[in-house]
Amino acid sequence: MNLSQFMNAVDSELEKMSATELKTCLRELARTLPEKDRPRFLDTVRNGKHNPKKTSVNGKKNLNKEIDTIMAKFCDINNGERCLDSEYNEEWDDWYNSDVEEIFFSDPQRLLPDIVKAINLLHKCVDTELYDKGYDFAQDLSHLAVTANGDWSDFNAIH
Repeated sequence: MNLSQFMNAVDSELEKMSATELKTCLRELARTLPEKDRPRFLDTVRNGKHNPKKTSVNGKKNLNKEIDTIMAKFCDINNGERCLDSEYNEEWDDWYNSDVEEIFFSDPQRLLPDIVKAINLLHKCVDTELYDKGYDFAQDLSHLAVTANGDWSDFNAIH
């Protein structure tokens, strides 16, 4: 169930409730929240009271901004300006120890967190029904080419 379907189902249930039942429901949700989520919940209650459409409109604007930011980082990755690092494993031996990796890769420029964030943003696109933006974003994500400096680039040039 995507976010729009979920919200429609929630709206349908909320319309059936009286004001007292709504308060009871909100209090139960608040009571079961982990402590770290309480400030965010209060902000949501405060924002929803003043403008019920504000959250979804701002959410889509923020999502578009986040996608644009990640896309700029993808350009750096595709151009090789941001890449993985690599080094030979001195203990690797194909004959005696073939289960050990021949080359170790590391991520000192923190590419992988950006890629994970991109995948999560793609999921948010589907949830918020930003299908056109999500499609373009998925295309760009699928064409991402990650390079590696260090020993891997030397090894790759030989083969």
